[in-house]
Amino acid sequence: MPEAFAVGGVLVRTLPAAAIVAAIIAIWTSGWIAKRRGVDGKPVRRLAEAAIWCGFLAARAAYVMGNWEAYRDAPWTALYLWQPGYSLVSGLVAAFAYLVWRLVTGPRTERGTQTLALLGGNLAGGALVGAVAFTVFGAPPAGSIATGQPVADFRLVDLAARPVNFSDLSGRPVVLNFWATWCAPCRREMPLLDRLRRARASDGLEVIGVDVAEPVARVREFVDSLGIKYPIWIDPPTGATGFDSTRAVYGRTASVGLPTTLFIDRQGVVSFKYLGELNQALVNEQVDKLLAR
Repeated sequence: MPEAFAVGGVLVRTLPAAAIVAAIIAIWTSGWIAKRRGVDGKPVRRLAEAAIWCGFLAARAAYVMGNWEAYRDAPWTALYLWQPGYSLVSGLVAAFAYLVWRLVTGPRTERGTQTLALLGGNLAGGALVGAVAFTVFGAPPAGSIATGQPVADFRLVDLAARPVNFSDLSGRPVVLNFWATWCAPCRREMPLLDRLRRARASDGLEVIGVDVAEPVARVREFVDSLGIKYPIWIDPPTGATGFDSTRAVYGRTASVGLPTTLFIDRQGVVSFKYLGELNQALVNEQVDKLLAR
């Protein structure tokens, strides 16, 4: 199963989508079990839904507080709930604590049935998430680049038509970002990547953007309009030999949409792969890991 899928041009990550479906299943199943055991299912469904919201918000709040430096200059971005950044442990603890509190303070006569119903619902939802996680991360598709695998060398050109090889970056940690001018999330994250290169260049980090299959004039105009300074690699001129195509290089990542970003260590091995729009906290976390290796 792919790590993400495209819906009308929007890149949707598989695991978060499965988590949303699992939450719906957990809520419905909890109410169904309660009803089957002679208890009103509506209060149980409301309790399950409230616990899920409690855990969701706690997971986000814990992550933001733990990475406050990344949110300090733009704190409103903590409300961009579609972006990465959740503390799973904090969310589970908060949801569990909320359920225990509500059950202990609720009607004693229904406590046992409600507990059983909630347990069954959560097991059903958890089983779905676990199955999806196993299929997504357990066995990556053939030909894909996954965490722990090396990036094969490739040869493209930069915006000045100079040949560039990925192997030239050997010994340096690299953030390799695949993008295109028509991709709105790509545009939003490019200033972040530009700031990253300026801030971490002294640590040896390199940031490379690979535009996928677009004319050089369009790419150059787009990059100039944003004031981007990190290297952009593109397709070689038509008829040039001894080069790869950006589409072929992108295809080796087995990605299904843009943007896709690889965090690559000094040995050329992928330490983390992310499909979708980056945010500051995620980038800081992964770059710190790269530089610590």
